[in-house]
Amino acid sequence: MARHGGLDAAINNACGEAAGPTPDLPSSDFDDLIDTNLKGVYYGMKHQVHAMREHGGGRIVNQSSVNNDIEGEQYNGLYGATKDGANALTNSAAVQVAREGSRIDAIASALHDTPNDVSHRFSETQGLDFD
Repeated sequence: MARHGGLDAAINNACGEAAGPTPDLPSSDFDDLIDTNLKGVYYGMKHQVHAMREHGGGRIVNQSSVNNDIEGEQYNGLYGATKDGANALTNSAAVQVAREGSRIDAIASALHDTPNDVSHRFSETQGLDFD
């Protein structure tokens, strides 16, 4: 902050993922996703907003996903739940800081169909077909 004169923009993009039938996943997977996908957004925004307030506002972008209430994915319920939570935090915080000159948005990206995607890795190990 001292070196660059403040914070004008920030992106919260950290993401964790766990695939499988929701009732069969270990609780530790949910804890990990809450810590990364939800608390990461919360703590990022918390400190970014305070830094931006010092010089009249700024812009925050949170990485979200269509894997929530927009479009569900069969074996990714925990991930979708945390991304829904991140959307709720984004929406609430955006309303709270709008009059301070800050703007907070979320980008809801879609599934990227790559060979290393968690859905493909899970389906291959479990003999499942996502199509």
